[in-house]
Order: sequence, then C-alpha cells, then structure tokens
Amino acid sequence: MIHFIDFDDSFNLNIVENLRRISHCEVTHFSLLDSLYSKIKAKDVICFGPGPGHVDDYKEINRTVSKLALRDDIFLMGICLGHQILLKTGFEAVVKKSPRPMHGRTIKLVYDGNRQDLKKLHAQVVQRYNSWCVEISNKDINILEDTLTDSLGELALVSIPNRFLTMQFHPESVGTSCPDIFFQPVAAFLRYSIYDGNNQAKRNL
Repeated sequence: MIHFIDFDDSFNLNIVENLRRISHCEVTHFSLLDSLYSKIKAKDVICFGPGPGHVDDYKEINRTVSKLALRDDIFLMGICLGHQILLKTGFEAVVKKSPRPMHGRTIKLVYDGNRQDLKKLHAQVVQRYNSWCVEISNKDINILEDTLTDSLGELALVSIPNRFLTMQFHPESVGTSCPDIFFQPVAAFLRYSIYDGNNQAKRNL
C-alpha cells in the first residue's frame, strides 16, 4: 500500500499517477496525517508530496512525522516540500532560503561517492521548482554517502536503501530526463516485501 500525503499542490495528480502504476495508492490530506498513522502497516510506503510555503507552516504534523521517521518497517519518500519536511524532522536538517530559487528550470545532478546505484544518476537532468533548500549538519555526516547535490551545490537527493528517498526536484516532471528511475525504489520495496517473504536484502536506488 502507498499513502500519498497531499499538501494542496498542483503537481499531485501526476505524482499519484506514477505511484498508482506501481501499486494501490490512497491520498490523504496532510491535516489528517495524525489519524492516518494508526492505519499505516509494516511494509507500507508513505510519500510526502510537494506543496506551497515553508516547512514551519506545517508544524502540526511534526510529531507524527517524527514517529514515522523512527520506524524501520516502512518506506518514506519525500518530494520538494516533502523532502524538506522529512529531512528537517528526521535528521534535524536546516531549511533555508535558496540563494538561487528555480521554478520550472532544469539542473544536473552531481554524485562523487562510491555507491554504484547512485553513480548512474550523475549528470542526469531533473526539474526544480523551489525557493528553499536543505543543509545537513556535520553530525549527520554518516548519511552524506547517500546524497546527491545539484550542479549549483545544493542538496538534491537523499537515498537510504530500504528506508528513505527524498528529492528536492520533481521526478514526475517532463523536464526530468529519467523519471521512472526515481520511483523504482518504491516498486522494489513493495516487490521484495510482498513476493520475497519480506526479505531485507539490500535494495538500492
């Protein structure tokens, strides 16, 4: 089961369409997240969508997001605002005004780490729609191997196998050169969970 958290954004329809190609997807407004929590089961995927404003405009969901971030039996995904909310809550990252706001413009991904699955994303073109960016503090240095920046040096993607995938860009956009690859971890998580007896073998991006 996929749960999509709706922040009243015009891009939601296309994102949900992509998710429904993978599995059954239910849409829940962010204001109902607290009541949804009791319905979330092991091996579910929760995707926090894009939306307007700043993460501090959604403080009422912080406690529930914190509880979700602590669970190791679900898969969390975040897009744009969702990326910011999950990283600020789960990793105490800082969300600040981007020095280079970009709306409807393409940019290249940059990766210089050792994860083979992430190397294939280096130089891929993605579409940005954001005025805010995320900075991960030094105490979270252990996850930096699992991150990509964009060509302007801003954090673009965090990928923790089996657990977590957030993106500052829009994977569903026509401006993103390889949209399917960014939804692949969701499909892999559900596939292994359902068909392989919940095998926890490493499933990379």
